[in-house]
Amino acid sequence: MCMSFSSRAGTILRAGRLRQPLQWLRASRVVWRVLKRYQPDLVIGWQSKSIAYAGWPARLARVPFYCFHRGNPGRSFIDRIGYVLPCDGYLANSSFTAGKLDIYTKRPVSIIHSSVDFRRFDPLRMTKPADLKARFGFDPARPLVGIVGRLQRWKGIHIFAKAIARVCENHPHCQSVIVGGSHGLEPDYVEYLKKHFRSNAVAGHSRMVGSQKNVHEWMQAMDVIVHASDQEPFGIVVIEAMSLGKPVVATIPGGPAEIIEHEVSGLLVRHGDDEALAGAVERFLNDPAFAAKCGQRARESALKYDGAHYAGRIIKAIDELRAD
Repeated sequence: MCMSFSSRAGTILRAGRLRQPLQWLRASRVVWRVLKRYQPDLVIGWQSKSIAYAGWPARLARVPFYCFHRGNPGRSFIDRIGYVLPCDGYLANSSFTAGKLDIYTKRPVSIIHSSVDFRRFDPLRMTKPADLKARFGFDPARPLVGIVGRLQRWKGIHIFAKAIARVCENHPHCQSVIVGGSHGLEPDYVEYLKKHFRSNAVAGHSRMVGSQKNVHEWMQAMDVIVHASDQEPFGIVVIEAMSLGKPVVATIPGGPAEIIEHEVSGLLVRHGDDEALAGAVERFLNDPAFAAKCGQRARESALKYDGAHYAGRIIKAIDELRAD
């Protein structure tokens, strides 16, 4: 793990891992020295692990320390360390994340939604979906349903696969694609997904294409985009899909409930319910006019998450924390 501090000279610290206590202490000592030397107005840490390295040093240097928590707060070892070490407050990426933080800690929380660089996600400047389908080896005349995300179980890729199997029973012309690479902590999940594809009706309709650098083009090629995570803290992919004017199906509870207005700018279903997920996808496939209307409203809604205004929103959120 590396930590960096913004200063005139710049400091990059190789912090090691929390299971290396001596390295942990050395890293915290260096953090304290840097803070004492430069006396910044405040320090912002990234995720709970940053509290372990910078919480006490910031307190000793009398510098306010805030943690930007973009994950799903829980009872992991690292999270629990963060709950007890010094921290003046949290920046959370959604009301859902803020609500979970409030369960574990009573520190002040300010919400700052994540943002997207829409320059890459402008459908008017991109290749037409049919042409991209053909480039990627799909039939441009048939609908393409897709999901984008790391291949981890909590991302619900297997739920998506089950739902697509149901969809293909009623829509044998449907195609589907999974865009995302494997995760080091769950190497067996990829093979599990492949076996699932080989053993049911989805076998001839779906492809797993791994990690892709041009994700925005893959998303542009899709007619319906699914987000199937279990308690997604926010959902950047949801915003990206909406900015392309795509009809989106996302799962709740989680951050997507704050992004999508059900049946207006997309559809929301309970996580784990592959039947409901399939039904939502089929609703878009069966009613192109409804899908187009949702896509239009989705793009309008997504634009408020434009990254051009992100820095200002962060400053405002920090000011709210400091005022508490």
